[in-house]
Parts: sequence; structure tokens; C-alpha cells
Amino acid sequence: MDYNSNIQYHPTPSLFANSHSFTINGGNFHAFHDRVEGVSHQDSNSGGIDIVPRHYIRTGEVVRAKKGWRFNSATNRSARGKKRKSSRTDILIQTFEGPKAKQRWERTLRFARHLVNAHFLDIVGTSPASASQAEPHYIVFDGVAKRDTRRLIASMLRKGERETTALGLRTVLGIASGLDYLTNVRPSFSIDNVGFEHFDVFSDDRGCIKLSFTPDCPESAITDSGTTSTSSKMLSPTTSSILDSLITKIFNDANHIIYT
Repeated sequence: MDYNSNIQYHPTPSLFANSHSFTINGGNFHAFHDRVEGVSHQDSNSGGIDIVPRHYIRTGEVVRAKKGWRFNSATNRSARGKKRKSSRTDILIQTFEGPKAKQRWERTLRFARHLVNAHFLDIVGTSPASASQAEPHYIVFDGVAKRDTRRLIASMLRKGERETTALGLRTVLGIASGLDYLTNVRPSFSIDNVGFEHFDVFSDDRGCIKLSFTPDCPESAITDSGTTSTSSKMLSPTTSSILDSLITKIFNDANHIIYT
């Protein structure tokens, strides 16, 4: 018997007793009494992030779309248990499109895996690495905040001033906190060459903000190895400009949603 896997056994009779002439290549398998379950794995290109196969994902509606990428609400489903019952988890999936899809995916994945903050989407998985542009390239985020903030604000505008003000304050605070974290946590990161269009803004049902950052530009444009990390209680002029542009764009889009 030839195999290339990590096989873990609970104290039960061997699953492979009296078996002959078979090969297991790759993957991780866990033996639990009378079942064998394949689980997600990691590879060197994913930076330690779990690989989520495409057939595990059930794609839902489009939440946000831009030139080069789009976000969809989705569910991550995997079979578990003796009767192979399906377990579903809400997720938000960012899919990259166009001739530069692979490059955008690589840059975004490389950056997103370092962002651990309450105001940035939590990455939970990625597509398998592929040399082909034809294969899908996507990043899987936790689905807690999968509402389009523009549409959430539009729904509050219909309710009245009190609800809109409360949500607006949470939106401004959340975006400002996320941008402040981004500029202070990465010593080599320069926000000077980044526009507000590189950011997408999402909310949970309570209006708590989660940002996503897609560095749709050469990595050298946002990296300055000579910059040193400094703590500041005030946003830089560039960061403040991005904040103003994001807030203006979000509220203008919310009004457009209402009146069109």
C-alpha cells in the first residue's frame, strides 16, 4: 500500500484492512469509526490560509461589484457526520475577474492575511492556486458583515433622521478606525498612492462596519520600505481625504438608491 497522506486513527479496526492495490495522493483524511472525511488543506501559495474548493461554495446575490472584482453573499457547505449531513456557514466571497484576475487575487490575498482588526473583513479561505487565468480566483471572508452599507443607509433614510444619524455615526467611526489601523499597523505601507476606490464597505445587521482593501495597483506603489511605524491619534491628510471621499460616495449612492 502506497500513500502520501496524514492518516489519523481512533482506536477502531483498520479502515484499510484486507485492502490491496490502491494509492492515496495528497489531502488530509481523518478516520472516525465508520466514516472518512476529506478536509480543506493549505499550500505554499496560500500563505497558511485554508483552501476552500469551489464545489463547497453556493453563491448567492451580488453585494458589490467593481471593474475587476465582485463580492457575493454565499454559503460554505461541507458534508459531516455518518449520514453526511450538510453543514452551511454564511460567507462573503470576493471573485476576481478579467485578464489580471490572478495578479489581483495574489496581491489582495498577500495583503488581506495580515489584516486582523474589528473593522476589516476576516479572511477564512481562498481558492486553490492555479497558473491558469481561466480558473476561478477568489477569497472567502467571514459572512458576519455581508450587507452593502450603501443599501443599509438607504433603508435607514426611509425610516427617518434619528435612525440615519445613528447609523451614519457608526459608519464614519468604523471607516475611520479601519483606515487608521491600516496606516499604523503596516510599517512599510504607504497610502499616498491609494484611492478610495480600492476600498469596499460592508455592514452587519446592526450597522457595524467592515472594510475590504483590494490593492489594484503595483505592489511597489503602496510599499515604502523606508517608512517607519508611528502611532498617531490623528488621520494623515491622505487618509482623511480617502475617508471623506468614501463617506461622500456612500451617502450619495444611498440617496441614488432611494430616488431611482
